Amino acid sequence: MLRTDCRTIYEELSEFVAVPANVKGLVIGKKGSTIKDIQEKTGAKIDQTDKNATQSGFYVWGNEDQRAQARKLINQKVVRDCLRKVYKSYCSK
Repeated sequence: MLRTDCRTIYEELSEFVAVPANVKGLVIGKKGSTIKDIQEKTGAKIDQTDKNATQSGFYVWGNEDQRAQARKLINQKVVRDCLRKVYKSYCSK
């Protein structure tokens, strides 16, 4: 029974944030600067999936508020950088 309880606690404290593999590096940043900044701002612990994972993204650990803040910042970074790439591509034509 303890194992089930620990697993439930673990699942309640973590979540997966999907991020396309081709923009994962933007969330990580140069030498990990962006992901470290997100961790410092939110208090959440964030780990990326490995290259062979079936889904690309990040595992986020923390309380509900920490995870929500981290998820928001990760998604904002993805959207901002993707829009910037689209804009540059469109404007260069």
